[in-house]
Amino acid sequence: MGIEDLFYRYKERGVVERDGQKYKKYVKVPLVRTKHKQAAFYAVLALVASVALFAAVRRFADRASSPPEAVE
Repeated sequence: MGIEDLFYRYKERGVVERDGQKYKKYVKVPLVRTKHKQAAFYAVLALVASVALFAAVRRFADRASSPPEAVE
């Protein structure tokens, strides 16, 4: 599953016949159809990705800066 599968879906568009064999024809359709909704979708996706990245960087920074606890 590629990153492109998150933004598009495939919709059935009829039947094609080749050499006596019938095949279903599919077209790629954007997941979000209007430009405003698509911009909002990308903004929310970028926000979620940045929050996840910030949390991961903060976790590693806290781990690196805290001194190890003494064992008695």
